[in-house]
Amino acid sequence: MTPRAGYTDRSRAAGEIAFRQVTGRRIRDTRAHMRTHKTPAASATALCLLLVAIPAAGLVDYHIEREARSAHTGAADILRRLAADDFMGRDNLTEGSELAQEYLVPILQEIGPGLVSATVYRQPFPDGTNLLAIIPGRELPDEYVIVGGHYDHHGFSDDPVDGDDILNGATDNAAGAAAAATIGRAIRELPEAPRRSVIIALWDTEEDGLLGADYYVKNPLVPIEQTAAYINFDILGQNLTPALARTTFSIGAETGGPALQELVIEATRDENGSGRGVDLDVVEFSYIFGQGRSDYAPFVAAGVPTVFFSDANGPCWHTVDDENEIVDFEKFESQVRLAFRVAVRLAEQEDRLPYVPLNPNLATYEDAVGLLPVLQRAKADIGLFSLDSQDFIRTSSADITQMVADGPDAFDGTDVGVVLAVAADAQTRIQADLPCVPMFPVAKRSPVGPPRRGFGDTARRVIDTRVPRRLPRR
Repeated sequence: MTPRAGYTDRSRAAGEIAFRQVTGRRIRDTRAHMRTHKTPAASATALCLLLVAIPAAGLVDYHIEREARSAHTGAADILRRLAADDFMGRDNLTEGSELAQEYLVPILQEIGPGLVSATVYRQPFPDGTNLLAIIPGRELPDEYVIVGGHYDHHGFSDDPVDGDDILNGATDNAAGAAAAATIGRAIRELPEAPRRSVIIALWDTEEDGLLGADYYVKNPLVPIEQTAAYINFDILGQNLTPALARTTFSIGAETGGPALQELVIEATRDENGSGRGVDLDVVEFSYIFGQGRSDYAPFVAAGVPTVFFSDANGPCWHTVDDENEIVDFEKFESQVRLAFRVAVRLAEQEDRLPYVPLNPNLATYEDAVGLLPVLQRAKADIGLFSLDSQDFIRTSSADITQMVADGPDAFDGTDVGVVLAVAADAQTRIQADLPCVPMFPVAKRSPVGPPRRGFGDTARRVIDTRVPRRLPRR
């Protein structure tokens, strides 16, 4: 049976899936039958089944998975550009921020109409400017999934290194803004829009206290009660140590209940099984492990099911060395593809997720289970740490191992305190003990060039508190 002109491979594949769902048979079986009998009635029946089935299928897993394989396209380019010196650290209300906006708005125009109005993408507020675009949903356009990350950073440092005083913020958070924008582009490549609308949000002034996201939640452009979910990115493409190069974190998914947690697990399994990138180990932690220090917090406070993807604060955090050289682009692209799957499935699924209030006990036994392999892997890099930190890693690993072995019934308030203290102390020690250099796995090199410094240089960098080249307030 010869396909009609213009009947694409994607449409044929979608039709085969839809046909099989309706009839329980494969299209090639029907074709064989028609080659044998060649009756007009059989041909007409098969064609009608295809025409009826395709629209009813919506976005099936085939569509999502096919697009997911290339959903990272362009993400690395956006990251590199946002982290370039000529954006001057993208501090809010500065010339660098204006340049970043001029770069990002045309990308949002490719994605869909502005959220402020069809042609307006900027949401100004006293301390900066949020940037937002929308992909209208095909069936439930008045329900929204928001995918976002902040694009601002700290501008300039008062502790220059080799004459460099620009805080480029490559992982924090050019990567997060690039991930959100790239996912928006990929959603537009699907054969049809998801069931719900998808908003791509690039927040300003996160570094000064989550001001952009907080302003949006208090002055929403669509009703917060109609916001079905929020996906947040802050610090991607970073490796805390070489042994933790494939470890990343999913924070706060319990706010969407088991269904949101399972979506993250499924997306991880699909990404790791695709053969496209790295095998990510996505460690799920409760909301508290993000310390409320990123743009996920205002949405959770407003009762929106939320998941926050992050690689946590490492030794490059808020230093002049958070540049493209330290980004693990292979890992970053896998993170984008994984989050694309979560976003589309949230927008496409039939039922909205219920919001689950935060656990008053803060941490759970499952948090201890997630923390244990992180500590165990870090032991492979124990020689990079100070002697005091080496003792901490060994002792904490033994304590958490015993806690997990004791089981969930024995997990109590004391254990909550231990888990939270160990997680916070481990992050502090990584920042204090390790230099800011590319932390790639053994034999892996940065795709954008060699590191500027080796492990022998352990100088710390401090952000500048002065306000650089601030523009007039709106």
